[in-house]
Amino acid sequence: MLTAIILFLFLTVIIYDYKTALKQAEKGIKRIYTVIMLISFIILILDSLQISIPSPNILITKAIDALFNVQGRG
Repeated sequence: MLTAIILFLFLTVIIYDYKTALKQAEKGIKRIYTVIMLISFIILILDSLQISIPSPNILITKAIDALFNVQGRG
């Protein structure tokens, strides 16, 4: 049931956004919108199907350490 609700809400948002904002948007904006919506949709569907998603904490910590040359904890 939760999966059906997620599908309904995403389709509603995509249709509404297309009718209002995405018609006039540039190609780059449409691509960014599509990627962000796709990622969030996949994460929500996996969560609704009770499939475990790994935490991005380690990746974020390593990226910050690499950018700022800071030694992380642990």
